[in-house]
Amino acid sequence: MSDTNVPNDLSVSPPKAAEPALTLLIADDEDFGRQYLSVLAEALGFNVVQAVDGMDAVAKFHAHQADLVVMDVLMPKMDGYAATRLIKAASNDAHVPVIFLTGLNDIDSLTQCLECGGDDFLTKPYNQIILTAKLSAHARARRFSLTLRERNEQLAYFKNRTMREQAVAERVFSKILARGQPALPNVTAHVSPMAIFSGDVYQAASAPSGALFLILGDFTGHGLSAAIGALPVAELFTNMVHAGNDVSTITIELNRRMTEILPPDMFLAAAVLRYDPHRQALNVWLGGLPPPFITDAQGNVVTTLTPQHMPLGILKPHEFDAGVRDYDLPDHGRVVLYSDGVIEATSPTGEAFGEHRLITAVQANSADSAINNVLDALRRFTGQLTQQDDISLIELRQQTPMAHSQ
Repeated sequence: MSDTNVPNDLSVSPPKAAEPALTLLIADDEDFGRQYLSVLAEALGFNVVQAVDGMDAVAKFHAHQADLVVMDVLMPKMDGYAATRLIKAASNDAHVPVIFLTGLNDIDSLTQCLECGGDDFLTKPYNQIILTAKLSAHARARRFSLTLRERNEQLAYFKNRTMREQAVAERVFSKILARGQPALPNVTAHVSPMAIFSGDVYQAASAPSGALFLILGDFTGHGLSAAIGALPVAELFTNMVHAGNDVSTITIELNRRMTEILPPDMFLAAAVLRYDPHRQALNVWLGGLPPPFITDAQGNVVTTLTPQHMPLGILKPHEFDAGVRDYDLPDHGRVVLYSDGVIEATSPTGEAFGEHRLITAVQANSADSAINNVLDALRRFTGQLTQQDDISLIELRQQTPMAHSQ
């Protein structure tokens, strides 16, 4: 090692006590250089580990998990270039700064210092002030790297935990809600969430009279916060249908429950429908959903069911209107209910799918369920765009009356 300008004053300010000391590995085959750098580094607050050659440097890097390295270039057994390559390869993508100390000042040598993974270099004889500044700067970079890595690990942990919790919650939600989604020969339903959880809720239940009840609801927002209200809706709706209640009574109780549990800025746009297969009659309460429609056997729209009420969860019980409207279902006709995620789906150019395309897709398949036809039309229309809202489609077709009477 060449002669070094030994400073007269090694007094420096130590790092803040709150920060743990970093470990500095000093690799130099000459004792004087190592000792001088060790005194300087310890005054700066580093824990110092010394290595006498390149092989010793690699071994002690592994043994002490050094945070920074000061590496001489020309050393026996293994030079600084080879040692740095091994140290960088063993760093597992962590940022471990390596500062080369070299008496070589030609461009090729300095370039080689950087190409083998070095982060900085000082030529001998080096200046204490510059060396101190570079050690302090690279120490800050190392601390920042450690902090960033720790936060990334924390984020990964919380992400994995959140994903696990969401998977468990999604399974519980699906199992509970699936009990209210029986396979019915005259009903086809499709509920597609934008995220893991759906803010749309669909349930079907048969009353003691043999009438079929359906509810399609769309909570404000998306995801878990929107889906959390689906469980009480499903339970209350199913229990009230099985108890023989009519549509008005069910909506009154649903509204009361929603006003109790939902925050002020959240509500449930919904359609509650009773279908009597004996009279082919519908009793419908509509609040906030896009207007469902009734088609004839050819798929032509014969009646549009215009919503007349506010969504559930907005009005107080004494303000709530539970009035229903009655409709007849034509021979081989159907009623189609849908959430706004269907008609508000956009094309790559920003155009909305709209009611016209929905009706056209329904008319194109009048012989059987039109749900798949509508979904195919939606996929063609939106292309590769990510789904922007929960999408729900319910189709109720005319049913042959059951054997028991009302």
